[in-house]
Amino acid sequence: ERGRDARARADLAPATAAGAADPALPDALYVVAEEAHRPGLLALLAGLPFREPSFVAVRRVLQAAEARGDGEVWGVLARRLETERPAVGRVMRRRSGGTAGAWSTGSRRWWRRREWRTLRRLGEAGLAEEYVSLASGLLGALGEDDAPLGFVAQWAAGHVLAGSDAFAQRTLRVRARGGGTEPFPALWDAAPERLSWLLGRSRCAPVQAFAARALRRNPAAWPAIPLADLVAWLGSAYPATVALAADIAIGRYDPRHPDPTLVLALLGCDHDGARAAAEGWV
Repeated sequence: ERGRDARARADLAPATAAGAADPALPDALYVVAEEAHRPGLLALLAGLPFREPSFVAVRRVLQAAEARGDGEVWGVLARRLETERPAVGRVMRRRSGGTAGAWSTGSRRWWRRREWRTLRRLGEAGLAEEYVSLASGLLGALGEDDAPLGFVAQWAAGHVLAGSDAFAQRTLRVRARGGGTEPFPALWDAAPERLSWLLGRSRCAPVQAFAARALRRNPAAWPAIPLADLVAWLGSAYPATVALAADIAIGRYDPRHPDPTLVLALLGCDHDGARAAAEGWV
């Protein structure tokens, strides 16, 4: 997978260079891009330099994605706002010789706070679709290397996962141990498909633990989970996801009409209770 990502970045190098030179190009591509072009667009946005003038394009696309409720694009750029190092310490006013659109220490601080402020306002307004779309896009953009960075390095994601709990904010790894309480749980309950999306996409252990716990507390949504998703979750590398899938699969088993695919997935999963149940069926 990392090899494919490296090849994709190499293939997109000319487009990334063009986007860095012309801030209007990524903005225009985002407006006209079709679904088939989306993987390339996401890779392009993940590689745009955070410096003048291309940071102007980053801001434009981020704000357009926010207005559209496009969580996937918003999440890719919001994660970069958390992790990209500032290009300059501070921005001088234009009349003093400064440049517009610079990625500075101050602008990084402002944009990081703006991310969570945007999410918090959506949540407080009870806008489930808008909040969950952006929040899940941000969480889905986190990778396996993000969790050790801790809460300070992932300000918005830390709030989504753990709320304002001072202890839980110290590190994203607290979420994997069950610490902290995420804000707006009812909004996640109203959008179980986004939790399923995270379980199928995320490569970040705290995000997997968060999504599994949130979906576990909403059993009314379990019957709608496709069998293919359950089978994939049973083969997950994340214990919380496997345990959730095992409980759903065991509850779904019908001895009068056994599903061979489900039974085989349970027999092969890394969950002792699930394997024992399936062995009893056969």
